[in-house]
Amino acid sequence: FPALLALLWLASILLVNPIGEFPLNDDWAFARGVYNLVEKQQLILGDWPAITLVAQLFWGALFCKIFGLSLTVLRISTLVSSFLGVIAFYGIARQITKNKEVAALAGLVLFFNPLYFSLSFTFMNNVHFLCACLLSFWYFSKNIERPNLRFWILGTVLGIVTTLIRQSGLVIPFVFMLLGWI
Repeated sequence: FPALLALLWLASILLVNPIGEFPLNDDWAFARGVYNLVEKQQLILGDWPAITLVAQLFWGALFCKIFGLSLTVLRISTLVSSFLGVIAFYGIARQITKNKEVAALAGLVLFFNPLYFSLSFTFMNNVHFLCACLLSFWYFSKNIERPNLRFWILGTVLGIVTTLIRQSGLVIPFVFMLLGWI
């Protein structure tokens, strides 16, 4: 079923066509930080996006270092985050329901949610934040089900990454720490 999700994800990308050197929504403000990181080797957080944004800027810079500095590449980096988020959501749903079909449907519902789908084709931070949240949840929930230091470390690191996209992500590691005490 993850292969089916990947196939539908690729088909939707071909249908929408994210290629183009133009900003969408406010992603120009987020892209500026990546440009500063790639061109000037400086982490400069602008005044416009009043969020942490650091992890997203490094994610975008990684893609731009490999594929070239462009808004298209930044949108593709978001599409990769989008797919990772859908796979994490599939994993969480599969873990909860123990049913591949229900989990695949959950992944499709997330990806084709109008807000998630449209923001997947921008460099806005919503999809990156949700992706990191879902990955963190997935590893923490795996750790709750089967205690394993590797799952706990991955959940914690991804919780920190979430915080480095939006400050509100700070709550994720604390919630799972509290669950561990119960």
